[in-house]
Amino acid sequence: GQITLDHGESVDLGRVLILNVAGRHGGEVEVIVSEIGVEPLRPEIFNTLGVDLSRKQIIALKSSSRFREAFAAHASRFVATTTPGNTTPVFGYFDYRRLRRPTYPLDEM
Repeated sequence: GQITLDHGESVDLGRVLILNVAGRHGGEVEVIVSEIGVEPLRPEIFNTLGVDLSRKQIIALKSSSRFREAFAAHASRFVATTTPGNTTPVFGYFDYRRLRRPTYPLDEM
């Protein structure tokens, strides 16, 4: 779990699994699961785990936008998505109760 990046930074991922999953349309998908949540800010994390990003057609990261500069050399474009959870910027995912309306940014003001 403890890895050292190219610039000397030490990162603890805990136990790590790399799952090779059959893709829905053929091919394989590599899924990396770590015991300790670490924001993947540097491509070296993947190199250290033996994953060659230059050979990937799509790279999906669970991260904030701080990864963009470091991964620019590996991507022709970025597509931002969001998922439900307590940190999503999409307020419509939450089931608000007892909320006075109108309330910014949920409603037009």
